[in-house]
Amino acid sequence: MTSANYVDLLVYSNGEAGVATINLSSTSVTFAPKSVTFYSKSPKTITASAYNPVLAVGSNGSAIAATAVDANGVNWTGQLYVVASAAADALIGGSATVPVACSYSSTYATHFCPVTAIGTGTASFKVVDETLDTDADDTTYAAADSAATSNAVSVTVSNSAATTVKLA
Repeated sequence: MTSANYVDLLVYSNGEAGVATINLSSTSVTFAPKSVTFYSKSPKTITASAYNPVLAVGSNGSAIAATAVDANGVNWTGQLYVVASAAADALIGGSATVPVACSYSSTYATHFCPVTAIGTGTASFKVVDETLDTDADDTTYAAADSAATSNAVSVTVSNSAATTVKLA
């Protein structure tokens, strides 16, 4: 859209990851430069941690936090999924048969991954950027086509009430 005091500029990626700087000026005004960051199709690395290491039975919206970067070290904000590391872990967390989408928070520059706990105990989870069923009985998922997979993250599911609370 163009008017006397307004112009829309569209910026498109050429398919390469990186940072582009846009400089605009007219014969009488030079505007502050603006930067646009493009990330690659898949992250190079995903780093996961237990955001809430002790979970309750039921829905836990932000059990695992994961950050991803591409080959240039640019924060990767695409879709990530949480999966149980093994079938035994899925009996506690339930995400090996259906990968669960994580939610990206631009405020924290982190993906938060939910775990719906269906039993008590300790379970291990991984975060992947793509999912592909790797076995015939639909029990284990893994990263597709050499996509990134995070480190395993261990969480404990408990249905016990806290016995003491300390405030500092």
